[in-house]
Amino acid sequence: MSLNKRLGFVEDAAEVGDLMEDVQAPDIPSTVIQEMENAQLHEAIERLLPERAQYVLVRRYGLDNHEPATLSKAQ
Repeated sequence: MSLNKRLGFVEDAAEVGDLMEDVQAPDIPSTVIQEMENAQLHEAIERLLPERAQYVLVRRYGLDNHEPATLSKAQ
């Protein structure tokens, strides 16, 4: 069956392809929520913690696009 096959007889009827889920498409709502949570976490860390504690949390948990680090990975 073609993905371009119309599912009705009217000109603006949906096509089979319109009803197929794109499993490779990014999950936009989850991405937006994750970015909002990260922004709130970053704001709280900056507002509430001293600079050294901020650095430790960012490095340990891989925040701000860092790789998570442990003492064995410290440089």
